[in-house]
Amino acid sequence: MSEMEGIMDTVSRMMPTQKIKLVNLILASMTGKKNEPKEPPMPVYEGMKMFAEIYQQKKGVSYAPSGKFSTADFKHMRELIVKIGDRIMEEGADRTLVTDGMRLDGLRGFLLAVCGMKNQWYFDKRFTPYGLNHDFNDIYTQLKNNSDHARRKAYYDYL
Repeated sequence: MSEMEGIMDTVSRMMPTQKIKLVNLILASMTGKKNEPKEPPMPVYEGMKMFAEIYQQKKGVSYAPSGKFSTADFKHMRELIVKIGDRIMEEGADRTLVTDGMRLDGLRGFLLAVCGMKNQWYFDKRFTPYGLNHDFNDIYTQLKNNSDHARRKAYYDYL
């Protein structure tokens, strides 16, 4: 068996997450950029992992018991991350300065905010990539309007 066949045999027995880590290590070694801050290589996959972790923590059950997400889940997660990036830009960030890391931080904040909403309907019934993506504008509006700051401002504006 040649060296390349041995490597291919070893890689073929690896789990998908191990393969991703291997590819990322190879790419990092090729660029020579070891001390620079790293952007997530696959933000949609990272977003799905983050969603699954929060889902597990808050609901007490696994979102994807087999560890595999559907194609539709990835599609809706990608769209949700894009929408969050758009909201970050609306808040004044330049499009060229919005990074995948910022989008993922925004996603984490959004997911945790949905979990903590007073109106638990979205958490109970729509806490899936599809539901969150489909209802994003409604959820975002509720989160923005129901914050303590927004309520206080509305109260003082009324006076």
